[in-house]
Amino acid sequence: MLEFAVKNQQLTLITPNAVIVADSQDYLKARFKFTSDWDETVKIALFSRGETNVRAMLDENNIVTVPYQVLAGEGKFDISVFGNNRENADNLVITSSVITLKIKKSGLKNGETFDESVAGLEGGVLYEITGKVTEAQEKVDKAQAWAEADEAVEEGKYSAKHYAGAAAQSATNAGQSETNAADSKDAAARSAQAAAQSAQTAQSAAATAASDAATAAASQAAEQTSASITQTFQALLSAPYFGYDENGHLNFYYNREV
Repeated sequence: MLEFAVKNQQLTLITPNAVIVADSQDYLKARFKFTSDWDETVKIALFSRGETNVRAMLDENNIVTVPYQVLAGEGKFDISVFGNNRENADNLVITSSVITLKIKKSGLKNGETFDESVAGLEGGVLYEITGKVTEAQEKVDKAQAWAEADEAVEEGKYSAKHYAGAAAQSATNAGQSETNAADSKDAAARSAQAAAQSAQTAQSAAATAASDAATAAASQAAEQTSASITQTFQALLSAPYFGYDENGHLNFYYNREV
C-alpha cells in the first residue's frame, strides 16, 4: 500500500521505497492522511498517465485503489488529490501538488489482462452518486429496522398472549383449588359428623351394655338370694327342734312341715 500525507496543499509520499510493478489490477492501494482543512470534503484522487486521466473517490478511511489504466506496462504515472466541500457549497475546491511515481516492468505483456478504459467522474457527480447510495442504504436500514420492530411487536403480542393464558390457567387452577378445598371441608365435616354419630352410637351401645350387665347382675343376685333363702329355709326345715308335750316332757322333732 502506498502511504501519502497531505499537509494543506502539499502532497508527500510517506513510503519512498515502495515498489510499484506494472500490470496489477484491483490490488495496489493508496492511503492519504489530511490536515484538518480537508475535513468535510469529498476527496478525489487524480491518476494521470499520458493522455489517460482517471478520477477515483477515496472511501471513509481515505483509501483508494490505484486504477489499472495507469499501471499498464513499464513507465511512470502522476498522482494528486483535490477536494470539494459537500454539495459544492461556496464552490470550495482544494488541490494538491503532484507526485510522479515509477512503474517497474512485469512479466505480462502490456494491457493483456485489461478491459477498455473507463472514464473518471468529477467530484460533484461522485458525491451525488455517493449520496444516492447512502440514501438507498438508509432506506434499507430503515426498512430492516421496521421489520425488526414489527417482529418485536409480534413477539411481544405472543408473549402477552402467552402470559395472559398462563394467568388465566393460574386463575382456573386457583378456582379449582378453592373448589377442592371446599369439597375437602365438606368431606371433613361429614367425617366429623359420622364420627360424632359413631361416638353417640358407641355411647348408646355402652349404656345399653351397662344396663344389660346391671340387669344381668341384678337377676343373678336375685337368683342367688332366692337360692340362699331357699337353702336357709330348707335347712331350717331340716334342723331338729324341741318342744314339750302336754305332759311336760321334752321331745325333739325333725322335718317340720310348713
